[in-house]
Amino acid sequence: MGRSTRKAINLLVIAVIVALGVLGLLPLIWLLYSTAVNGLPPLLEKGLSFITDLPPTPMSTDIGGIAPALVGTLISSSIATLLAVVSAVISSLFTREYMYSRISGFIEAVVRSFNGIPTIIVSMYVYTTVVLWMGEPNVVAASIALLIAVLPTAHYYLSSALRSVEERYREAALSLGFRRIHVLRYVYLGVARRQVASGILMTFIRAVGETAPLLFTMGFLTNSVFQGLNRPGNAISLLIFIYALSPYTNYHTVAWGAALLLLILVLIPVLLIEVLVKEARK
Repeated sequence: MGRSTRKAINLLVIAVIVALGVLGLLPLIWLLYSTAVNGLPPLLEKGLSFITDLPPTPMSTDIGGIAPALVGTLISSSIATLLAVVSAVISSLFTREYMYSRISGFIEAVVRSFNGIPTIIVSMYVYTTVVLWMGEPNVVAASIALLIAVLPTAHYYLSSALRSVEERYREAALSLGFRRIHVLRYVYLGVARRQVASGILMTFIRAVGETAPLLFTMGFLTNSVFQGLNRPGNAISLLIFIYALSPYTNYHTVAWGAALLLLILVLIPVLLIEVLVKEARK
């Protein structure tokens, strides 16, 4: 095989790889394009009032805003992320320190099984155990449902972060008399802080984007911004789901604007993590 033939084959393979990469990105590009084209007009029309006003009524001439959904999303997702991260840190540290114990194997099996449970079942379970007990859908029940849904994600990312730290650092810290809690703080979180931050972020993003866990747990608050943790709330993903299925044009406009805002809410933290959180030098 001559040099020119090898060069031609190399260029052909590169062209095929680039074409396949572009083909794989086309759905994502189209998603971003359609969301921006349809969601930008309501955001430009309403400005900041889109995130401070109440949702419109079916016959309203004004598109209103998504304040209840935005507040409900931030509160429920933050609570779920906080509880999931705390639980995942404990479970990840235990499985890292005692990786060959039976309890570690049990924890891993439970986490994997939770990851395979459809989130709509989580919503139904929390409805029967929490919502019926509390009397009505509420933000607390929604946060519990989100916690169950995102816990496998938090455990996976934090466990991977802790296991990425080389064994010699852990052994050196223990040989100096560090307790395990200090190893977690100064070694694991020090060396793998970018992976840990990314794990927390991915958990939050997963919570923000979930819809099914909220169907039977959150309610659909539209007449006020926030009424309390034990009262019905709202969420952006839930608003998009309900308004997209409605026959009203103004609801569709609000749904597109909410979709773009949700996309921005997800992308900005990802970019901040990439820019602000630096890897520890080894």
